[in-house]
Amino acid sequence: MNRNAIDNRQDIPKITVITVVYNAVNKIEETILSVINQDYENIEYIIIDGGSNDGTVEIIKKHTDKITFWSSSKDSGIYNAMNKGIEKSTGIWINFMNAGDRYVNVNVVSDVFSNKNNTDVDVIFGNSILEKNNKIQIEQPVVKPVTELWKTPVFRHGAMFTKTEIHKNNLFSEHAKYKICADYDFIYKIYTMNYNFKLIDMYVLVFEEEGISNNLFRNSINNRMIVMSYTKKIKYNLWHFLNILRCFYIVSRQIKCNNNT
Repeated sequence: MNRNAIDNRQDIPKITVITVVYNAVNKIEETILSVINQDYENIEYIIIDGGSNDGTVEIIKKHTDKITFWSSSKDSGIYNAMNKGIEKSTGIWINFMNAGDRYVNVNVVSDVFSNKNNTDVDVIFGNSILEKNNKIQIEQPVVKPVTELWKTPVFRHGAMFTKTEIHKNNLFSEHAKYKICADYDFIYKIYTMNYNFKLIDMYVLVFEEEGISNNLFRNSINNRMIVMSYTKKIKYNLWHFLNILRCFYIVSRQIKCNNNT
């Protein structure tokens, strides 16, 4: 079947997968293989590299026959790169599979879109698996409803498929204050716009343990900043203030324990 015929089939909507990367020579190939080995017939794969000089580009070039579009040039940060990918996308849905992350198996995209009842759905999201440096995997199922998004992210961004039209109309904020949290800002923003979110009870993503964005105290401050930019409800403000105090207490205890060892 030729490419145009596949693109026009309603039963296999084109899925755009976007990978953003910068100097990740030891991680990028696993991510690429995770995408190009999917058994789904209609994937548009876009890679946006930030001008890597460590061999990452050479690995990308090895797989250009399976990559729809790629570029390598300096950008102003991860969300600027992600926006470049969105602007290039032509699929019906977008998923971000960033360098170092991967799909749980080769059937993920097919399994997500095997359900034909997604006509009135705007966002599809599933469960994730955290992989630590020692390769220990910890399942992270979605346990909170999207109505709790005002408290904290309830699912990982990489386990999310969003209608492309929504992404094109709501690019990630590139403001400095959202340096590590513009994905949560995007998710919360479109939630407040009453788009239809749908949970699928399956594992989608394996993601690496991160550094800066796993900081409890910083995350709590960022989450409060985002939520309060969309609402001024006192209960939201109070909850986030108390959560910041809780995180401050946890971090203080960790520092104390480390000092005593």
